[in-house]
Order: sequence, then C-alpha cells, then structure tokens
Amino acid sequence: MKKVVIIAPANLPIPASKGGAIEVMIQHLVRQNEVLHGFQLTIITPHDVEAYNISKKYKYTDFIWYKRSGFYEKVINRLNRHILCPLRGYPFLSSWQEFIINSLSKLDYDTVIVENNIEFLSILKNFIGDKKMICHLHNRFDLKEDSLDACSKVFAVSEYIKQEALKQTHYPAEKIKVLLNCINRDDFLPSDKLRNKIRKQLGLSDGEIAISFVGRIVELKGVRYLAEAFKLLNSPDTRLFIVGALGGNFRETSEMVSPFVKELFEIVKPIKDKVTFTGFMPNNKVHEILNAMDIASNPSLYYEAASVNNIEYEAIGLPIITTNRGGIPEYVTPDCGFILNADVDLTSQILDSLSVLINDASLRHSMGNAGMSNAKKFYSENFYKHFLELIK
Repeated sequence: MKKVVIIAPANLPIPASKGGAIEVMIQHLVRQNEVLHGFQLTIITPHDVEAYNISKKYKYTDFIWYKRSGFYEKVINRLNRHILCPLRGYPFLSSWQEFIINSLSKLDYDTVIVENNIEFLSILKNFIGDKKMICHLHNRFDLKEDSLDACSKVFAVSEYIKQEALKQTHYPAEKIKVLLNCINRDDFLPSDKLRNKIRKQLGLSDGEIAISFVGRIVELKGVRYLAEAFKLLNSPDTRLFIVGALGGNFRETSEMVSPFVKELFEIVKPIKDKVTFTGFMPNNKVHEILNAMDIASNPSLYYEAASVNNIEYEAIGLPIITTNRGGIPEYVTPDCGFILNADVDLTSQILDSLSVLINDASLRHSMGNAGMSNAKKFYSENFYKHFLELIK
C-alpha cells in the first residue's frame, strides 16, 4: 500500500477545526480514506486541542503535531538564521520547516505532498533525496523558472492555475495534473425541513426572495457591487444576507469592523432593514443558511484559483451570480447561473441578473437543478479516486 505524507500549511490544523479551504480539502481525503483505505496516510500539521480530539476517530491516518511556542519559535528561528544554518551550509530553516524535516527522517514513506509551500520545495528535496515529492498548488504564485523543478509531479486545483504555472516556469506540462477541489456531499444536501426552520429564524416570509453572499467581506470579492446592485433593485420582497466576519478575515477574533465593511454599511443604509450582516459563521453552519436562500452571489474580482463556495451553492440547488475570473468557470457552467464579465460595469450586470432571477421562479428552479447535477463531479469520493489515480 502506498505510504503518503501530507505537509499541511503552517497556520491552521488538520482535522479542520478552525476551517481553512486547504485544511478542509485534506480532511475530505482523510474521511474518504477511512472508507476506501487506498493508501497509508500521515499528516504533519500544527497542533490544536480540538483538532487533536477529532483526530482520534480516524483509524487510517496518523497525525504528527507541531506544537507552537511563540517565544521558543522566535529563539530557534534566530539561532537557525544566524548560527546553525550558516554553520551547516543550509539555507534558513524555520522551526516549522525543521520540525517537518526531523519528522520525515523518522518515517517510512513513498511520497511527500507539500500543500502550497513553494519556497520550501527545493530545501526539502535536499533532505528527502530520491523520495517522490508532489507540490499541490492551491493559489497563483509569482514563480521563478525553476520553482517546481524539485517536484516529481504537480497538482493544480484548476486548469487556470496549471496554465499560470506553465507561463512562469519551464516545468513540463505533462507533469502538472489538474485535481479539482471538492465538497463533502452530505454537508450540502438541500432540505425542505431545514429551509423552513432557518427561514423562520431569519424572519423570512414564504414570498420573500433571499439572496446570499458568503465569504471574506473584502473589496476583491466584489461584494460592494452586489450591495450597490441590491440597493437599486425595485423589488420589495427581497432580502440580502452577507455572511462573513466583519473584520474581513476568515475567523472573527474580536468585535472589530473593517473600514471596508463600514463602507458597505453606508451603501445599504437607505435599505438597512433589508440587509443582514450575520458576522462570522463556522463552516458547519454555512449549509443551514444556504438552505434558506433562493439566490447565491459570488461576484469575485479576484482571479480565483478554484471556486469551492460555488460548488456549495450548486450542491444545495441555488442559482448563482458569479464572474469569469480565474478558475471560476471550471466550477460553474452557464446553465447553473450567470457568469459575468468582471471587467464591465459589474453593478449593472448584477442588477440585471438579480432582476431576471427574482422575476422568474422557473429559471431559478432549472438553474438550481443544473447546479445540483454539476456539483456531483466535485463530491469528495470522486476527488479521492482521482487523487489515488494521480499518486499511483
């Protein structure tokens, strides 16, 4: 059986007790491996008490925990930078990277998968020798020609990311494999019972149309244009729900409201009774509010590597208003919603799209059904099988 080590990003733990798109994706692999046992899996991850407790239920994955210590890390990093690494003739190793190398030296494995950490690839290759190393690219990076040379293979979350890597490096195209992101099917099932319950909690009447935005509330996500379009709507029976931390981060850590969110408050002030800012919502609660919605909007200005939010909307049966940026069109088809040109008067395009969907229930229904069908391609069991094929 293939022995695979996954090196997680440095900030959030796996299992994904604190969220994070990459961490959630890795957890999908862990869950599917419990069922199908396709390979022996070890994950090197930052420590977290909640994640540690969750990890105990997984029998076919070993977890190696990096316990952070702010003072200790600073001391070790300074020693490494100024004394130990120069003496050994090594490039600088952070305490996290040194922990990874020490952990790998004690393991028996066939393949190492490095999630996103481009700068670490050539350093790590010097230590693992002939072992196979795969870089899993989740974002667009500014790469050098030789950035990927240490890898035996590269996984990209979209064709868009693959093409961006090919533009910047001399890495062979045939060795970059597209591995589309996924969701867990059971986490995003439409439910009439849940819909009625959550709509009642939100104060939504049967005739009201609920529109959602879920994500980081920052300029690049296009939510300003959504707010401006919604304000221009001549539709009394509509409500807008903006779901995300008011500080603009992935997780709410304080009562801070970002300057951009304050600008949004001002934009919707004339219609503030129709707009709800929910604040931070944990991943395991997002499906609840989505079940209560009628339309989903993701009008991103950012060149998205992938589009997991849009998969979630599709799976739950919502028509989508999104843009053509980055890898988004690889996850949403035109029959699932409106894919807008992000370079042309986005407010007007969103307004037109909302008006059409609000006034055409049959179109909302047909787009929702098309989305549910399209989402099946992105279920975690398919992701797992494709991953297994690629590492073999």
